[in-house]
Amino acid sequence: MRVFITAILIGWSLMLTAISVSADNARSVRAVDASQSVGSKMILRSFTPVDFSQYSPSNAFELVKHIPGFSFNEEASKRGLGQASANILINGNRVAGKNNSLEQVLKRIPFDTIQQITIYEGASLGMPGLSGEVVDIVVDSSGINGTWRWHIEHRDQNNLVDPAYWKANLALTGKHSTTSWSLGIDNNYRRLGHGGPETVFNYTGGPNEYRYEAASYDRDKPSVAIGFEFNPTSGNTGHVDISYQHYWQSDLEVRNSSIAILGQRYERKAIHKTMELSGDYAFDLGYGRLKLIALHNESRQQEQSSLKYIDLNKTPFQSERQDKLGESILRSEFGWPSADADWQWSLESAYNFLDRYLDGVDSKVDELRFESNMSYSKSLNPALGLQLSLGVETSEISQSGNVEKNRNFTRAKGLLGLTYAVSDLTNFYVGVSRKVGQLKFSDFLQTIDINDSNSNESNPDLVPEQAWQLEFKLEQSLKSWGAASIILRAEDIEDIVERVAVYDESGTGRDAVGNIDRAKRYSGLLSATFELSSLGFSGARLTIDSQYNRSRLKDPLTNTYRRLGDEIINKVDTELRQDIPQTAIAWGITYEQNHYAPEYLYSQIITKREQKNLVVAYIEHRNVWGLKARFSLRNLLDRVDHQTTLNYGFGRGPAGNLNNEERRARDFGLMYLLTLSGSF
Repeated sequence: MRVFITAILIGWSLMLTAISVSADNARSVRAVDASQSVGSKMILRSFTPVDFSQYSPSNAFELVKHIPGFSFNEEASKRGLGQASANILINGNRVAGKNNSLEQVLKRIPFDTIQQITIYEGASLGMPGLSGEVVDIVVDSSGINGTWRWHIEHRDQNNLVDPAYWKANLALTGKHSTTSWSLGIDNNYRRLGHGGPETVFNYTGGPNEYRYEAASYDRDKPSVAIGFEFNPTSGNTGHVDISYQHYWQSDLEVRNSSIAILGQRYERKAIHKTMELSGDYAFDLGYGRLKLIALHNESRQQEQSSLKYIDLNKTPFQSERQDKLGESILRSEFGWPSADADWQWSLESAYNFLDRYLDGVDSKVDELRFESNMSYSKSLNPALGLQLSLGVETSEISQSGNVEKNRNFTRAKGLLGLTYAVSDLTNFYVGVSRKVGQLKFSDFLQTIDINDSNSNESNPDLVPEQAWQLEFKLEQSLKSWGAASIILRAEDIEDIVERVAVYDESGTGRDAVGNIDRAKRYSGLLSATFELSSLGFSGARLTIDSQYNRSRLKDPLTNTYRRLGDEIINKVDTELRQDIPQTAIAWGITYEQNHYAPEYLYSQIITKREQKNLVVAYIEHRNVWGLKARFSLRNLLDRVDHQTTLNYGFGRGPAGNLNNEERRARDFGLMYLLTLSGSF
């Protein structure tokens, strides 16, 4: 059946290609390619919505996906707001709030409200943390505009996985006088799962075990977000955003074994409720402009796990965890111009806490953090720009419960970057920075995984990692052929956070998250778009996003050098898409490949591998009774996820011994996807 479907798709693709080659050349997305400076801001490219009309995007997210050679980054997940990391701005401002992803925010912006798309060199914007291509989307809504999307999924395998029929979102925007508003309602409804055989090779003299396992993972995440933007004639601006998210999870894993008494059933259920309120207000003050920002976020999380055995003589396990966590932030940013330069001074305070109840034990971690940063951006000449940032961060982390401990940290950080417009088509950036990491509160506290028979011990001695980073970026416009960008990074990391062993009073080792003295990491990223119309393949484009990472650290158990655990070694995402000229039809094929380094625990080494990788084929029609429809077949090559787990007695160090090896394969089947969307 799968071969038959693949043959039909190949034949259909060849037919569509023949139609397109004989058609008139389609208009590709063309940008105004001109590296130019406006004050200290360096414009790399600019677009109008008309440039993307051939794709009939319904919202800003669909538009951004078609910007040649551009790959968007979400804001880094961290406590506080800190410096910007997302490379998309809305009306020149960072996306407000933390509870909603950048993708969700972009999907709530109807295409009809977009006025202009400008790509700047981030280092020239006077926003600490930004470098390389940064997209600014200018939005101006009038009246009421809306978009909607409905997505359904069905699989041909794994009876444990239900169809997913209720993934949908609705977005409304409007404007009254000088106040704009937006409403977003999302239901991220997912039904996931896989199944397959597993073999356990016993190296201690016992019999081998043969298993068949099947699993389903149900996820529901409905959310609502309301936003207001104020632009009075005084020139002052403000935003208020409110959001609520309800997350429900239900996991089921069933194991049948050749050794009957080893069969088991694992269940996990979770409910998370999260609310966030944020706002900002900006106004002129003296020779500059002051922006005040406030945010408060609270979440309540409950999780229950159970493990039952076919052997009634074995005692079942149960675990219950309740978390209360929250964050409160106050931040101010004061910016002012000076000649051809922009200055900004920021102050931020943030309070975070995690209160955990786990199997009868109460523990709490909280942090009070302050940060001050001064940045300077200057255009040295029409082609050369300078970015300088200096800051200091101080924090007090307190832990209570089974461990009582207070610690204080003061760390300096900064950035020196240079941007050079080699020509109207080529832009180059080089920067060196001192970075300070943040600790995950959950790493301080104990967690238990009863399904994998291991636990993560608490480690109150964790310290934040620090790193020196050298970065090179090259952005190249290929004119009618597309665009490409390359990023190279080298990092020297101190106190890197990794899996380590901690020992109790009896000398027994346990797995925990801890620090390793030093590590080095090198990475390269490529994002490219190639327009194929010039080759006679009208309306077609090839996009490539890939990354490669290489790292080195000394393993604390074996004293040998290895990569960082569970690191992405290489990742490739490619898409061939054709919008057939003079029609409303588009088709495409995507390919995804991931390669990870092994994960190293105290008594385990876990290696994951993909076989055949992930291939998706789709066909899209932009006007089905006024709607946009897309039908996809996912996992055409029948990707299989392999995992090998080496289990050691007395740890995987020199004194340990290999007890057994688990080899498993997981198949998640062919998926049929239908997406309907529209705007009004």
